[in-house]
Formats: sequence, structure tokens, C-alpha cells
Amino acid sequence: MIPRMRYTSRVRRAAPFLLLAAMAVGCHLIGGANGYFIEEDGSGGASTTTSQGGGTTTSSSTTSTSSAGGAPECMDDIDCPGEIAPCAKPQCDLGRCEIDFLAARTACSEGIVANGLCDGGGICKECLENGDCNTAVMETCDGGTCVAPVCSDESKNGDETDVDCGGPICAACPNGAMCMGPDDCETLVCNGSNLCTYCENESECPTNHYCSVGSDLISVQDNTCKAKLGQFQPCAVDYQCLSGNCNILCQ
Repeated sequence: MIPRMRYTSRVRRAAPFLLLAAMAVGCHLIGGANGYFIEEDGSGGASTTTSQGGGTTTSSSTTSTSSAGGAPECMDDIDCPGEIAPCAKPQCDLGRCEIDFLAARTACSEGIVANGLCDGGGICKECLENGDCNTAVMETCDGGTCVAPVCSDESKNGDETDVDCGGPICAACPNGAMCMGPDDCETLVCNGSNLCTYCENESECPTNHYCSVGSDLISVQDNTCKAKLGQFQPCAVDYQCLSGNCNILCQ
């Protein structure tokens, strides 16, 4: 005859009200029979229970598993870390801390950018368009930075009418270049298509200018507009003089 084994475990006989109390304080009931139950502390270890009935002893084992999800990172924006960058703020999104970019043109300040604007992508820039710069000195916005126009950067910017020419700062443009007025052109002729071109007669030139074409013995005949000559200046033809009277010298 096999002797009866005696198992020791955290097995207790309990009244129903104790079962409820055990559940209230965090004990997990793994199993129970004939008024017996097991207290499980959640450590994940195996527990052994003994049920008695009809002179028979039975043992069983149960293992608990903890949740892999864990608690959420945040419940609200205030739970997330502080400022990441002037144009990027942390926010709580479905329990996770994420980075939120501030809207474009939101005021910002970072490093040498004292009065900048957020670009909508998390970066603080000096400007987003030309109007954000000092237009009084014809600055333009280039890649988020205000720059003064330069007549040798191989690009049309500032008040230039064409690439590196025209406007109040750069040199006049050659024929075929874009223009807004006669001063933008080397020939002093800006035609109806806003292109620099040669002159054919004086009517195409600005006031007090003549077109150097024909029997012009004083200036180069290059079909460009030239300023008329004052009194006692050498001349070849009358239309070269402001007075319209040439007698070797303008009268």
C-alpha cells in the first residue's frame, strides 16, 4: 500500500466572506474545491493546491503571466518632457509622447535668429518670404535667411531686372535682357516687350538723348542712346546738341 503523501502549500480553508476579502486585497484565486483555495501573490511562480475528497489527494500547478503592455507614457501633454525646440513641442497622443511642429509663421527665437518664424517643419528661420526681410535695402529671403542683393551671384534677385543686371544697384543689361525702363539697358532703350534693344531714331531715346546712328562723327555709331551735348562741346550734327545748333561746337 502506497503511503499517503502530505503536501504543504498556502492552502487554507475559508468561508465565502474570506474569499471576497482575499480578492479585495489583490490575492488571485487559482483554484478551489471543498472550501479550499490558493493565495497567489502575482509573482508568477507555480502554486500547489490540495483537494480532499473520498480519501484521495491530488496536486495541480498554475503559473500567472504579467501584462506586457505596461502603463501608458502619458495621459496629457503636461506628462511629456519639456520644450524640444522653439518650433517643436511635445504632446500626448493616445498615451504616447510625440513631437508636434508649430504652425508656419509662428514667432520663434533661436540662436542668432532673434525674431524668426517657424517654417511648419520644426525649424526656426529668419524669413519665409521676401516680405519678411528689410525691403528698404532690397533684402530677399534665400533659404530662410535674409540676404542683400549681390550683382555677381549668377541669379536674378533683389531689384535686378535680369540676372546680375538692371535695377538701381547693378550695371545696365545688354541687349536681349529683361528691363523695366531705359536705365536698365546699356543702350538706354527698353522696348514694349520689356527687352533691351538698339535704337533706330531719337524718338526711342530718353529726353535730351540722341540715337548714335548715321553721319555721327563724334560718338561711336552703335545705335545706342547718348546724352546730348552742352554749349561749346564739339559736335558733328545739330541733333547732338541740346540747343539743336552745331557749328563745330554746340552753340
